[in-house]
Amino acid sequence: MDSKLATILLSVIAGLISAPIISMLRRLVIRYRNREQIFSISNRDWHEKFIDEDTNNTYYCSIKLNQNGHSIKGELEKEIIADESETEKFSLKGEFIYNFLIGTLRNIKNDRLGFGVFLLQLSGGGNILKGMDCWYSNGEIKSSPVVWFDSKKDADANLKQLQS
Repeated sequence: MDSKLATILLSVIAGLISAPIISMLRRLVIRYRNREQIFSISNRDWHEKFIDEDTNNTYYCSIKLNQNGHSIKGELEKEIIADESETEKFSLKGEFIYNFLIGTLRNIKNDRLGFGVFLLQLSGGGNILKGMDCWYSNGEIKSSPVVWFDSKKDADANLKQLQS
């Protein structure tokens, strides 16, 4: 009877000691994963320049992101580079999971209908977001491949490469 009681007591003590250690290790792993993702895409602006094949207009877009764990919020600004410059702003919501940014866009002004969705993968050592976007504009749903850079200079260089 005494050996059974000793075994039970040792098991209870071992459980009481190991539970806080496991809980602490779990919190450390979650913090590390969140910190790794925060350094991956937030705290910097993302840039894209492209030429619309339908209108032949050049566009410059920038994204400012705020990240809280997996959740992403931010703003996308889209500017037409032409004689009469026009700017649109979109609110951005999404998630960043396993190096993928999944998001939705909605025009901030209610005077014009504008929606978009995108799926981007972090690549290039963490400096490039590549993927596809899909949007509604002027009564049509369109899609295209996109490349976002964490440097405006790289976005400019990419546009020059596309033009040549």
